Amino acid sequence: MAAVLNAIGFDIRELNFHASTVVDQDGETIFFKARRDSGPLSIDIARDVVNSSAALTIINDYYGTDNIVLNIARKICLPIEVVLKQAFVARFHRDNHDVTFICAKPSVFAPEKLKLHVDSVDWVFYGHSVQLWRVLQHATTALMRGIWHSVKPYLKKPRYSVNMDNSKPSVLLLEEDDPHYSLDKRSMFDWHIGQENINFNTVLWRHLNQNTTITDIEKMNERDIFALEMSQFATFSPTARVTPKLKQIRAHQWRLIFEIFHSSPQKFWMMINVIFLLGLTKKVICATDRLNIKAVLIKEFYFNHSDACIMASALSDISVFGRQYSSLMMKSPIMMGNCHSFFMFSDHFRTTFSLADPPSYTPIVAGYPTTHNNTTLRTRANAQRQRFAKAGVSFVIGGFDEAIEYNKWGLISPQAHIRELEELLQFIEANPETGVAVKTQFMSSLPSKVYPDNKLIKRLMKTGQYIELAQGSHRNIISPAEAALSSDICIGHKFGATASLEAALCGTRSLLLDPFAGKSLQDKIYQQAEIVYPSMASAVAAIQHLRANPVSTIGDWSNIIDQLSSQDDRSSLIVDTLNSTVARSG
Repeated sequence: MAAVLNAIGFDIRELNFHASTVVDQDGETIFFKARRDSGPLSIDIARDVVNSSAALTIINDYYGTDNIVLNIARKICLPIEVVLKQAFVARFHRDNHDVTFICAKPSVFAPEKLKLHVDSVDWVFYGHSVQLWRVLQHATTALMRGIWHSVKPYLKKPRYSVNMDNSKPSVLLLEEDDPHYSLDKRSMFDWHIGQENINFNTVLWRHLNQNTTITDIEKMNERDIFALEMSQFATFSPTARVTPKLKQIRAHQWRLIFEIFHSSPQKFWMMINVIFLLGLTKKVICATDRLNIKAVLIKEFYFNHSDACIMASALSDISVFGRQYSSLMMKSPIMMGNCHSFFMFSDHFRTTFSLADPPSYTPIVAGYPTTHNNTTLRTRANAQRQRFAKAGVSFVIGGFDEAIEYNKWGLISPQAHIRELEELLQFIEANPETGVAVKTQFMSSLPSKVYPDNKLIKRLMKTGQYIELAQGSHRNIISPAEAALSSDICIGHKFGATASLEAALCGTRSLLLDPFAGKSLQDKIYQQAEIVYPSMASAVAAIQHLRANPVSTIGDWSNIIDQLSSQDDRSSLIVDTLNSTVARSG
């Protein structure tokens, strides 16, 4: 497009910047500033949409307060973040240039509140006909996706049959990780493993990929865990079409359909999504009746399935529990859930996952999952230690790697990533008695795959000073605890920090890098310890000081750990709570 405009007489030049290095007027990089501000804005805009629609207002109130508001906010939060990043870049260059911010009019939300939020920028929107086409495109995409997800389960044969005793109460489990029943890897069943008095079936609702073997299924079945694929879940719908619950949902769907044709373009797209959300809610209600489901345990709230379960609880005798898995840097509607109760690491996170304050759910402090306290995992870590020892390595650094993003609007660019990694690896190469164990969050971010020709990585792999701990398809299911127990000290990032918290709970020193000037909900806690460093170079210097002064408190979380996670043995708390819930439900 720039080449075409330049050819007809315009002077188009692309700004050279990266969202992680442009600092906004309040001292924070625009990546974090846009992400932080997009949350409250998406909630405000979603609430305006709901309040301006009679049908959406009724549905939002009927299925639990603000479930529809939260669902819409999740859908528009990232598009709002994208526009805010662009506006903040324009504001950054305003001081040196006469800047007019020209952008396409958003097709999925009204932009007026964004203009008020960044009122120091001269906004100009373009594309009325283009906007209409984009709205129709979004609406059509949502419609086709909804139809496809409704039809697809009937076209795909389940890989495994489910033979469970439906007279026994069940708990429905929603998680993203690959299902396997093992303590030596990242597992969705960390709360379940080792518990003997479990009085319910556990039903796992998800797509099963090729990483799930018949051995995994048999091991789960032995513990009354049954993986229910989408194709099996869909078949429950026709069995209860005439019940009052299903009639009520269908009535709400028709109410939306009647209103949708005289709504604004943005509201049109949102209503289509809610119509299909109600359809998914019907499937949940039918499944709860057929499988005797009494409770739902949700780890990831950003999927429609989670909202459907919460909405179904308004019509069924089921309790919905949320479960924390991340030390969030900031609040975001993408991670919030209007469930009944929420298992969290510590009281510090009481309101982090709630739309309201005080929280709409009952907080239950369950602590961080205690998977790092098992013999199997420690045996694997000892094997890594022995592997390093054979290479002459006596001091190991664990590296927690975050996802790489391949555009200038992301956080970690490949250039910044390899620069930071090589600073560490150069230290390792210069000190033959040191080594590094890298554990990435995603399989796609493994340095050996991202940089297959990097000579420094190759040399250190050859000497045995560099290893990668990785297994899985999408997420790396190797536990951060394995890297921590294999290491003398770990290095992570402040904007992630969950893996570093797990390392600290293992008793391993852990440093947090903060090269992007990001503000965290945990900053006041972090300031009470020597754990945050602005760069890899400063972290490496701190490690050198620690090696020379072993009594130093560098990387020591012992005086703050209780604020971030209960250290009491609460491994049975989730099971005990679910047992009492299903018992009350009869």
